[in-house]
Amino acid sequence: GEPYHVGRIMEFPVVVAGKGQQARIAWFNRPKDVVNRKHHDPRLLFATMQSDLNPVSAIRGKCTVTHKHYIGKEGLEMYRSLEDHFYFHRLYDRYMQRMYEVVACEAVQNVPLAIQTALRERYQFVVVEQAIADDLIVDRCNCCMCDEWCASAKSVKCAACLKSYHMSCLNPPLLRKPSKGFAWQCASCTREELLGGSSQNTSTPSESDSSSNSSKPVSSSRPKRQTRTATPPEEMTMTAMWPFRYF
Repeated sequence: GEPYHVGRIMEFPVVVAGKGQQARIAWFNRPKDVVNRKHHDPRLLFATMQSDLNPVSAIRGKCTVTHKHYIGKEGLEMYRSLEDHFYFHRLYDRYMQRMYEVVACEAVQNVPLAIQTALRERYQFVVVEQAIADDLIVDRCNCCMCDEWCASAKSVKCAACLKSYHMSCLNPPLLRKPSKGFAWQCASCTREELLGGSSQNTSTPSESDSSSNSSKPVSSSRPKRQTRTATPPEEMTMTAMWPFRYF
């Protein structure tokens, strides 16, 4: 059943004469409150940036609300079977009337190192648009020329070696990204491809056979990400009593 609202106690403010002890509650919404769906997971909640004061006597009990990042795909079914356990991975903004993805700061990789450090020191989660959530959690993308972080909008990736370059670091600079459906290739890979094609045309059949036998399989230059089981922190990292930051 769903008899109660679910929220996080932010603080117990100073008692005002005649009102008794109150608690400031940050609310979670249920899917049926914001999404027009008949069927939804009763354990799923949506975070909000909405809070208000409520009498302590209105609190009926304790429950556990965990971000999906700290549960993992394998443990979600078992977690959902636990009593009074809920999970979330999105935030609903009632003013914008939009849904945003909530990403754990420890999972954010593809940002400048200084920003990554600041986020982890001040917040537990960042709130981002759904379109860029996946781009934040991939390995940090640095330019091969200047070794600085590459923003997706200002960089290109070689289709052959998968290395990234700032468009302004190229010589001559690239004025705009390739159109949709077209790939870009760096000068080194293009040169190797041309030299490889010319050598194959001039080599004898015996030379071609020997070179193909001695060749090694090409491996991707992108390092494999190490997977680990995330554990929820004992205390949330918050600023002004909120663990979220719009990013």
